[in-house]
Amino acid sequence: DQFLPIKNIAKKKIAYIKLGDGSNKDFLRSLQAHVKLDVLADTQLELVLKKLKKYDIVIIGYHQSNSRNALLLSKKDVSWIQKIAKNNTVIFNAFSCLYCLSNLSFNNIDVAVIAYENSEIAQKITAQIIFGKREASGKLPASINNELPVNFGVDINTESN
Repeated sequence: DQFLPIKNIAKKKIAYIKLGDGSNKDFLRSLQAHVKLDVLADTQLELVLKKLKKYDIVIIGYHQSNSRNALLLSKKDVSWIQKIAKNNTVIFNAFSCLYCLSNLSFNNIDVAVIAYENSEIAQKITAQIIFGKREASGKLPASINNELPVNFGVDINTESN
């Protein structure tokens, strides 16, 4: 059974967390156009983990200011993503170079959307895909790590399909 698009969104309590050094304004605005969600901006992971217990879905946006930069995710960001994903249903969205994700384990991440660019259009389309307003079909052009090899991908239909 496919996790995206999110079904029965009116019944879901959704949280959003932004990571990375890039802008997220278009992604957040687009998410909010589709669903009521809470933005968690705490700086202490333990507080965030405690607050997340009441949510059905956590959307994490990793926004890289220079999406051509192949620097690995910071240890802090990796720790946050993995600890949040361990106990929550997570949709991880990477607005970055796919190579920077090679130090991230995807074992507990329910869905990963690799948008490659942290542009306005990438952010808007990714939100549309999450909520079934746009179809998506894609395969990785290169391996991220052993969990996500080259040509890995899925097709996501719209909510009406």
